[in-house]
Amino acid sequence: MRPCMPAPFGMAAGARTSAVLCLVFISLVCSLAGCGGQAGGSSLSGDETKRNTILKNTPAGLTQLEGLYKGNLINTSDEFLILVAPDTGSNVQAFAWYRKASQPLVAHLYHGPLTLGSVGQASSGGATWKIVEGSNNYPGTATITGASLSAMIADISISRNATVATSQMVVSALPSNDYGFNNAPPNLRNTTWTGSWSSRGNNTGSSLIFDGAANPGQSITIEGCTYASNQQTWVWAAHPSGKNIFNVQLSLVSGGLTSCFWAGKPLSGPAIVSQQNGQTQLDMMLLDGMGAGISYRGTR
Repeated sequence: MRPCMPAPFGMAAGARTSAVLCLVFISLVCSLAGCGGQAGGSSLSGDETKRNTILKNTPAGLTQLEGLYKGNLINTSDEFLILVAPDTGSNVQAFAWYRKASQPLVAHLYHGPLTLGSVGQASSGGATWKIVEGSNNYPGTATITGASLSAMIADISISRNATVATSQMVVSALPSNDYGFNNAPPNLRNTTWTGSWSSRGNNTGSSLIFDGAANPGQSITIEGCTYASNQQTWVWAAHPSGKNIFNVQLSLVSGGLTSCFWAGKPLSGPAIVSQQNGQTQLDMMLLDGMGAGISYRGTR
């Protein structure tokens, strides 16, 4: 078919009609094929643009992934905060707090290993992640792309009974002024944190008050159960890597609280202090070794 050409001025009426129909045809084809733009006239969201930029600028060579990253479930305002801590060899350990915008005080906990590859790739190597949602624990698989010391994209698949669902998180590293991964952990002596515990889909407001020896020394309330100071045994230590992470252990003795879910169950995990939303923020994840756990967020 000959290409359509516009009719010169003064052309016969029939020829001009043919030319007009030809231009209409071109316009229709362009509207379907997206001439000079995107197909269907669609536009990318801010998260999708950010994701594509991360992939485009992924560094070559071995994947680097460490520190504290913050972002969201793509195309939502749900918060995803993930700490990547050193482990052995080419492995790292990841600990993530996922908070829905509709339930900001309830944290779903994601944790598991990652094996670093190259060109921004990392993976969990199977369903080795544990996902804590309310009172349920599920196995999960994590695949990381576009990873660097600045950002990453996390695709996390969760096996809930017979159903597998995958969510994508787009996150960026906190600025070094807000969280210095290579710094020593901060001194917590004589500090008071106002916040809440998140446990099995519930949240309970409870302060953490550190004494002069940097140990919490007052009653705390978790899931409706109050533990007196003599019913808690805390150990706060720096991470063996020397990075800006606390290793925390907490044992809540029963002491007549046998009906309380966490009484008598040793818990351990990381805690971090960062600057977020104009405040100093403490985030902690304490796990029971079987995949379940609790978390705390407080500010001062």
